[in-house]
Amino acid sequence: MRSKTCLLVCGLLLVFFAILSCRTPAVVDEITESELPGVEDESDEPQIAAVPVEPDPVEQPPEPPEPDEPIIVAEAFGEVRLSEPVDIETLALVPTFSWSYEEPSDEPDEEPDDAIHALPLEFEIEVLNSDGDPVVAAVVDTVSYRPDAEPFAIDSYRWRVRPARGTVRGAWSEVASFAVVETVSVEMPFFPGGTTFENPPYIAWQAVPGAESYAVEIRRGDGPEASGQDPSGEIVFETEQSETAIRLPGPMATVPHTVRVAAIGPRGHAGWNDAVAFVPGTLGLTFRRVLEPGRTAEVTMGVADGRPDERPVRTIEFSRPYELAVYPVTNSQAARLLNWMIGAGWARLEAGDVRGADDDRLYLGIAELEYGEQFGLNTQGGTVTVRAGRDQHPAVGITWWGAVRMADALSIATGLSPAYGAVAARRREANPAPSNPAPSDPKPEDFVDWDRGSDGFRLPTEVEWEYAARGPDGYRYPWGNTFAANRVNFYRSGDPFEAVEPPFTQRGGPTTPVGFFDGSNRAGYATGSNASPFRLFDMLGNVWEWTWDWYRSDTYGTTDSIDGPELPEVISFEGYGRVVRGTAWNTRLADVRASARGRFPPGVASYSLGVRFARSLPQPMPAEPTAAPTAAPTAAPAAGEREGE
Repeated sequence: MRSKTCLLVCGLLLVFFAILSCRTPAVVDEITESELPGVEDESDEPQIAAVPVEPDPVEQPPEPPEPDEPIIVAEAFGEVRLSEPVDIETLALVPTFSWSYEEPSDEPDEEPDDAIHALPLEFEIEVLNSDGDPVVAAVVDTVSYRPDAEPFAIDSYRWRVRPARGTVRGAWSEVASFAVVETVSVEMPFFPGGTTFENPPYIAWQAVPGAESYAVEIRRGDGPEASGQDPSGEIVFETEQSETAIRLPGPMATVPHTVRVAAIGPRGHAGWNDAVAFVPGTLGLTFRRVLEPGRTAEVTMGVADGRPDERPVRTIEFSRPYELAVYPVTNSQAARLLNWMIGAGWARLEAGDVRGADDDRLYLGIAELEYGEQFGLNTQGGTVTVRAGRDQHPAVGITWWGAVRMADALSIATGLSPAYGAVAARRREANPAPSNPAPSDPKPEDFVDWDRGSDGFRLPTEVEWEYAARGPDGYRYPWGNTFAANRVNFYRSGDPFEAVEPPFTQRGGPTTPVGFFDGSNRAGYATGSNASPFRLFDMLGNVWEWTWDWYRSDTYGTTDSIDGPELPEVISFEGYGRVVRGTAWNTRLADVRASARGRFPPGVASYSLGVRFARSLPQPMPAEPTAAPTAAPTAAPAAGEREGE
């Protein structure tokens, strides 16, 4: 019975699965056919069209850049500025390229990509020839690059640089040009010819890019055939050297000569420049030492009965060694210096005055002065000339700017380092701006850096000037404490050159020739010597003299600096000024003394204002420490003896 029951159940299950297997395919076929396009459903019931479901879009990563395809992200970098070669001709076979890079100063609009800045900074350089073909294409990690390439062809080239980090690039720099040449003319702007300022002469020229040495040839000769490409005359000196200046080994005959220079590069002699005619000579400046190297001096400044700006009397100790010119600069010397500056491109003539070629400042008032008129200098044929009979009178009308520029010019012309860096006019952080600035206050360009280590010509400081004038004993006058009218040129002094009515020139004055008061008899006028204790003349009277210092009326009570105050005192009606010392031909007797102080704005030209140059002297080198010698052992002194007997 139990077995029959099991068989019946098994049979029923078989029938069930058979029916199920027959119906399932029909349902699947119906759904599939209804979704196929172009197939109509024959059913009477309305059909609902199936809507295909689009998959959610998946954001795909961008295609990675090709290795040689840079990404430009200019704001991620600073600025590249090309240095060399820029707008030059070079003799180099393969030039060296250099540039500078300055990080961006402004904050970027977006946060910088740390991944970019984690990469090292590099630079991409590109050099093209005149046909636009690439000659150099490289990425380097320095700001200087000399390609390891074949010699450049004689041609003109363009180049540029841009910063890089990996495959990310900044903006290209400006494009610079240069040319590779075989011949080039050496420029000599600092040796314009004429009579030299010293003998033996100092001759300098500009460096030629790519030059390995220079040939120098000097001939004795005169006449128009002495200059040009093929000068005549006997060769008296020739050499080849790598330096761009030469001081000749000994004094030369004071007759006309010519000099020419040729650059020598890797391809050989690059050709002579046009010969420059010159006559060996001197400027005639004489200096005397005031403070010897290794010494210390005390200077008494001011007098108890002087004006308020000469008080209180103070004593300053200083040890900077220096020398001072025996006389103020004369008209003859000023004309030669100014013509050198014009020839070298430092100065130019404009409306009868001499102005800076690059800063347009007034250096010398000739046609028009702020105070008075010009006594000794004139212009003719594009040069500064001296009026008849005025050669040895002190030059007037020189501004403070003209004085420092003339000092630098004389330094460069004689192979010394310029004290003022050719007037590098920039303001230091140590000089704060005045409070409540007014239009008359000093501007950044009114400040000049003075290189205290320079061996070139400069203006004396007020401390140096007063010590040179009064000596270690602090005399009231350069010659002592007793005034004598025949020792100094002042207003109504009665000297032979004086005319007391304008224009003051009727008798050849109002200035007197430098050194006139030397104790000799001058055409019936018995002079007394006005030499200072250091044998310096005209330290009192004749013309005021510029000094380095800013003017402050309270200097004596507020600072002991030997270089004067950091900032000037601003005078409401005349602005600020530099100190002048020494009094002048138009100073009244009551103010004639070596402690008298004056002031002029640095750009002012006056008929009573001149200049006297100073020079710093090198300090002695400290002695090298030496070990004490080892003494041989000695026996103890016997009884009754003393060491050293």
